[in-house]
Order: sequence, then structure tokens, then C-alpha cells
Amino acid sequence: MTRRLITFLGKPEYDRNTGERRYKEATYRFDGGQWVSPPTGFFSVALLRWLEEVDGWQAKEIVVLGTRDSAWDALFELAGSEEDEAHLLDVMELEEVIRAGDMTEAHLRRVEEAMGGVLGGASVRCLLISEAVEAADQLDILRTLADGFCREDEVVLDVTHGFRHFGVLGAQSVLLLQEVIGVRLHGAFYGLYRFEQRAGEAVHLTALLNLSAWTEALAIFRRTGLLGALPELFREAGHPDAASRLEQLAFLLMTQNMARARQDAEAAAQALDRLRDLAPLTPAALFAPQLARELRSVWRTDHLATSMLALARQSIACGDHARASSLLFEALILSPLPEAVWADRHTRERMRKAMWERNDRQKRIFSTSAGEHMTFLHLSFLRNTLVHGSDPNQEERPNPFVLRATQSPANLSRALHQLAEQTARLIEHFTARGLPRDVLVTIMPSS
Repeated sequence: MTRRLITFLGKPEYDRNTGERRYKEATYRFDGGQWVSPPTGFFSVALLRWLEEVDGWQAKEIVVLGTRDSAWDALFELAGSEEDEAHLLDVMELEEVIRAGDMTEAHLRRVEEAMGGVLGGASVRCLLISEAVEAADQLDILRTLADGFCREDEVVLDVTHGFRHFGVLGAQSVLLLQEVIGVRLHGAFYGLYRFEQRAGEAVHLTALLNLSAWTEALAIFRRTGLLGALPELFREAGHPDAASRLEQLAFLLMTQNMARARQDAEAAAQALDRLRDLAPLTPAALFAPQLARELRSVWRTDHLATSMLALARQSIACGDHARASSLLFEALILSPLPEAVWADRHTRERMRKAMWERNDRQKRIFSTSAGEHMTFLHLSFLRNTLVHGSDPNQEERPNPFVLRATQSPANLSRALHQLAEQTARLIEHFTARGLPRDVLVTIMPSS
């Protein structure tokens, strides 16, 4: 594991009086003024000292990204003192190289060698990048930066200097490093320079950058109905009650204990409601109301079968066909039954057998048309094939509907969409009218 600071190098304006191109020196306040840096022209210098002295985090490598005409000479100047005439001549030489637009990788290696150990004992890696006007150039910067990182590396990002769009590139770089490589973000900062005061403020951007984890988790929930990383995010944010309720709900969804999930979903939504008015505003408080609404939109329905139908449609949309078929099948079996027996697997099994058997009772259950029973049979055969991983081509008497449905991903998606619509009509019929009383008596548990 290596700790790295990523920073950008920009193009400060030339001073009209001296002709030099330097960032304005300033002291930078951290944590509301609890720690103040010595004067420096580079916010990264102040940041490195604060990280080491206050935060207990020491960078092993500093990665500096800049264009050919960035202020590499100003960075190089930090490697020596004003009394070192030979070094000052080297700085002036490098300045001329930059003015002429002749900056090369060889010049960068010279800067790296001179800067090694100067900033908190860390090595320096300089990366020459374009101005990233085109999308392909922007992606190339992300790839270039990612090449030098390993899993479990820790990163601090400084987006103070450089072109303004480099800040967005820096943020995207960190997101890429986190998701693709497994790098961990320790912090993100911007040095806000106040011209009138000749002083600056360290702005923490870490929480803002970490919002990507929340937005991704919420997007996954919307697509799949699964809670994924959301319980852990609420736990890390210091909300154990909401986290534990979401974790329990996630477990029930994964094990398809839908009757319990319906009850626990409302309890989880109420726990999220309690975070709505947190002050100061946190990511948890920002996302909790929306998540509570999403939970209730799925689970606050007149019948559990309707909630399961919604989950099945989400599963179809995200390509989880086995789960979709299972949810549709169980929703159809459950839809004629009263709430008191939703959690009773024996009653559900009797309902399944009653729908399957070819007798007068089955005809009275599917009383509207023979097509209703065919929907049940198609769903039953397809669900068995997908859940058990069977190959219909290897069966002695393959079901024609299943055979067609499993010929291609498009066929399967189309078949499930069709079954979802047919199941929705049956659920609406059963939840509105129920079963004939004498049929229901044969299915309900004996008292």
C-alpha cells in the first residue's frame, strides 16, 4: 500500500514588474483556523504539512500533472534556496525552455530528481499531459494516471491549480482509481485563495467526492430493487439504526422472504425518515428521503403480489432473468391468498398444486379463459428451467414456449415481458375478486 498525493500544475500569470511567473504566496487555514500553514505559493506544500502534522498521513509519492507550459520552473525552484546561484540558473534555464514550448520528458525527469525528498520526504512523479480539450485526450489522462497505481493505495487529491476543468478530471481520476483498481480515497481538497486578504482556506471536498458511492448505490437499487452497498454507507455515516434495518431488509430480499420484507421495508423507511432533518446536512440526510420514497413506492401496495411484480420487472430490466421468473411465479401463486397466509409456505404450495392440477378446481381458479392457465404453465416451465439451469434442448419432450424463449437473450427478455404483463392482469383479477369460497377452503390451513 502506497500513499500518494495527486496534484495539478497550472499557469500563473507573469508578474509585470519582475517578469517572473509564480503563484502568490499565502497562508492557508485548515479546520476553521485551528491550523495555519506558513506562507507558500503552492497549496500542496501546505496540504502535505497539515496531513503529516495534524492528520497523521504522510505521502510517499507526489504525482504532479501539468502541460508543457505549466509552471514547472516554479515547482523546480522549491528544490533549492535563493542563495544557491547554480540552482537559480537552472530554474531560469528551465523557464526559457517552457517559454519556448520545448518541455520534454527529459526535463521532467530532472525536476523529479531535484524534488525527490524535498516535500515531506516524498518522491515526485511528473506527468506531462495535454490541455484535454477533446474527450479522447481527457480519457488518455485518466489512463496515464491509472497506470501507476495499485490496489489498496491511498490517495489525496488536490484540485487547486491547473485549468479549471482539470478539477473535474482529477475527481473522475479518483473515481476511476477507486472502482477499477481498488484505490482508497483519503481526502480531496481545494485551496481557496482570498486575494484581498492574501490568505487562503483549505476546502474539504472529500464528502462531495464520496457522493458518487451514494448515487451509484441508489441507482443500483432503482434498477434492481437490491440494496447493495446502502446499508454499509449508512453505517459508515454513523447511522446504525437505519443501517441495520436496511441490512435486514437486504437479507430478506436476497432470500426472497417477501412477506417479512414487506413489514421490514416500512420500518426501514421510518428509520430513514428520522434522518431527514439532520443538521448540518450530511450525505445520509440528503439521500434518506429519496430512498424512503423508493422503498414505499415498491412496498406500500394493496397486496404483496403487486410489490413482487414490481421487483420482477426491475429484474427483467437489469437482465436477472432467473430472479424475475421466480418472482413472477411466486407473485401469481400468492395473489389469490389473504394476507394472513402470505408467509405460510404450506398454503402457498397447496395453491400451486391447485393451479397445476387438471381438474374442476383448477378450472374454477382460472375461470376467465384457458389462456390464464396457460400463463401459469408457461411461467412454471420457464421458471424451473432458469432456476435449475436446465437445457430445454436436452429434454425428452421440450416445452415449445421455453424452447423459443431460451434461444437468445432477446427472446428471453421478450418472453418475460410478455409473462409479466399477463401476470399483472391475473394479479389484478385475483386481488380484486379472490377465489370462490369453496375453493379457498380447500387451500387455506385448517383451524
